[in-house]
Amino acid sequence: MFVKLAVALALVAAPLCAWGWADTGHILVGEIARRTVKPAVLDAVNGATRSFVDYFPEEVTRLPYSTTFMDYIKRDTTLFDNYHFIDFPHTLSPDDAPANVPHPESVNLLTALEIIYKSLKTRGEISNVWGKGFSTLMLVHLLGDMHQPLHAVSLFSTSKDFLPPLGDMGGNKYTLSYTSEFGMVYKQSHLLFDCVAGLWCSYMPHPLTKDYEALIDQETANLIKDFPASDYEDSELFPDISTPKAFSESVRGWALESFEHAKQVYAELPAVGGTPSAEFISKWRRLLRERIALAGYRLAYLLENFDFSQIGPAPGKDDGDDDKKDDDDKKDDDDKKDDEDHQVSEAWRAFAITFGVLFLGMIVVTATVWKRARKIQEAALSASGVNTAAYQAF
Repeated sequence: MFVKLAVALALVAAPLCAWGWADTGHILVGEIARRTVKPAVLDAVNGATRSFVDYFPEEVTRLPYSTTFMDYIKRDTTLFDNYHFIDFPHTLSPDDAPANVPHPESVNLLTALEIIYKSLKTRGEISNVWGKGFSTLMLVHLLGDMHQPLHAVSLFSTSKDFLPPLGDMGGNKYTLSYTSEFGMVYKQSHLLFDCVAGLWCSYMPHPLTKDYEALIDQETANLIKDFPASDYEDSELFPDISTPKAFSESVRGWALESFEHAKQVYAELPAVGGTPSAEFISKWRRLLRERIALAGYRLAYLLENFDFSQIGPAPGKDDGDDDKKDDDDKKDDDDKKDDEDHQVSEAWRAFAITFGVLFLGMIVVTATVWKRARKIQEAALSASGVNTAAYQAF
């Protein structure tokens, strides 16, 4: 029932909320990473997220489909909403800039990634395996969000009425009108870019279908062919992440790439409520596809450099002996409690029987004494010449 509800909410809420690449874009990021990392790394990554398999559809706990996990839970909680973006402020011109344009919120995509880095670089104990697994699920999703240009900006404009403190919320308030060749109608700039300029806006079916898996397979092959990793400098794909500071600077650089692209988006968007040109759609489809490919290669690099082997087995999965011992201890406790309850119940039963016998005895004795006293009274009245029948009537 939960799965059906999540899918229904995804379809209903799609025009209203920003999910970041929609499911297909995120899964393509994950599939490029899956094909890039070593098999042992892939096994370790999927092992880190297996803790959640009892609570969510199995496919959303393993690559490439685990890249959708953060949006999957976003449909039911707002707790992690700020993790999906960083709103670098942008204005179109000094004359159009409103007063008091804010800095990005203190909790954002970059601070979330810093937390993830610390979690995945700290030796894990069984007690925090859930935190490690959740950090992994956040990482594979948020790195994709970072490469969507409108997840790294908020426009502030007096003339367009995008005012502090939120601005246009990364294009969520910047309306437009566009119908793709697939029949999807777009009313928000942000959603249009989440869906790769109208190219992919499908949500992962639960359970997975062969057709959807074939789509992911074909589109991944196309991305790797069109944007091979060999086209990029090592510094673009493999920056220094050896320390928390180096990691923060590197991922901030990736976010600023998106911000620079976002500035260009706003320079080329039609007026609020307008229709994007065919040239605009074609240009940004290509660039957004490249951003997805880059995110996949970079995610693979990060996965290769985090030591997922430090993550212990999930409680309830590989801790069979411990779980059995816990179950046995609980059974012993339950049996002991049942014995105690039985003893108490028997004591109360004995007390009730004893009290009942005594009470019945008292009634019998009282009735006997009363009858005896009555006969003595009647004899006394008769001896005194009183009509006992009349006396009883009275």
